[in-house]
Amino acid sequence: MSKKGLLIWAILLAVPGAVGLWSVLTNQASQQAQIRVWQSQIQDKTDQYLQSYQQWNALKPEQKNDTPWGQGIFGGPEIQRQLEQNQDKQLAIDMVHLANGSKTVPEELAEVMYGVGWQDKVDQFRRNCETREMIIVASSVCLGSGVFIFTVVTVVWLVKTVLLRGKQKQEEQPAEEKPVIKPQKAAEPLKAKTQPIPTAETPHSDKEKETSPSLDSEPQLSPRDVGYFESIRSARKTAGLSTHSSGLATAAAEQEALSTEPLMMTTEPVLNSLSELTEEVSAIRQFAAKQQDQMKKLQDGYDWMLIRRFCLRIIRCIDNISDRIRIARQQDKETQSLEEIRDELSFALESSGVEQFEPDIGADYKGLERYAEAIHDKEPNSQPEHSGTIARVLRPGYQYLISDEEVKIVRCAQVKLFE
Repeated sequence: MSKKGLLIWAILLAVPGAVGLWSVLTNQASQQAQIRVWQSQIQDKTDQYLQSYQQWNALKPEQKNDTPWGQGIFGGPEIQRQLEQNQDKQLAIDMVHLANGSKTVPEELAEVMYGVGWQDKVDQFRRNCETREMIIVASSVCLGSGVFIFTVVTVVWLVKTVLLRGKQKQEEQPAEEKPVIKPQKAAEPLKAKTQPIPTAETPHSDKEKETSPSLDSEPQLSPRDVGYFESIRSARKTAGLSTHSSGLATAAAEQEALSTEPLMMTTEPVLNSLSELTEEVSAIRQFAAKQQDQMKKLQDGYDWMLIRRFCLRIIRCIDNISDRIRIARQQDKETQSLEEIRDELSFALESSGVEQFEPDIGADYKGLERYAEAIHDKEPNSQPEHSGTIARVLRPGYQYLISDEEVKIVRCAQVKLFE
């Protein structure tokens, strides 16, 4: 695929991913801001209502019969009327905790606080959360893929540009060095072969003209003259050969220097280009490894989200069954069938690696924030040394055992502290 096509794909992936993330996060932030405003307005009344129920629930059975719930100071009509005016707001405030199972409200209080059909609204909120999380994951993948493709295309373009510039420098450097060489030096010594030796020849020619009677007559040479001419001829041959060989040697040396000089000059740019290419390839590998790690983290987080949501639904069923068992025992009814169903669900969780746990009574709450959640209401305390310790465990916690060293909390235990 061409560079232009890859850039188009990068834009098609990055733009929808960025828009999806922006829309989901913006909507979530606006909802959180609205919930904070409502919480500051009506949370005090809700806490007062829950606190009065806890006080009524702590009474003895005889006292409960004398003062039933929903009358007087124990959830009377006045506070119920105030809560019914803000049911939708209160449900929006507690929606997240109700959906993940971190907060449970008794059935006799839920309809007053949240209105009729509040459980259907919670289920719809769970489905909306699933859809929103899928959009976040898909948008993150699209945005990351688009950024990755754009980065790879940019890096490859930079590498090609660097290599092209190095190649151009390599081609330009020999062309600049060639005019420095002067080839005339190799031809100059060859002239000595055709130049006559001026010594002793001209005088002899003049003497020869004077002694020769005519041009047509054949000259008579003495043995001395013959030896003289032979010595001149041999000297010419010797001088011509030495001059020719010296000229050839000079031309060969200059040609060798011309052939070796560009190679020495082009070694350094090639090495620099290879070094830059190695660094760019290493950077691309590191970026690709980082993107793979990020994708793995997103996938692991999504898988854990699905596992935790499924476990919370079963835990919520166990809590509801436990509440029904407690109410049935107060009314002296049979609870064996409900206990068997609760035990079967608990066994199903344990076989999947989800175990139930409870903090120790009297343990210091500081340091256990990850495993336990304290309610606002506190247990009266007459001993100062017990202040801040766990008085009662209202709801057990559940943890997912991944390995002997790694544990993830599915739901925190709900505890009540001493004052």
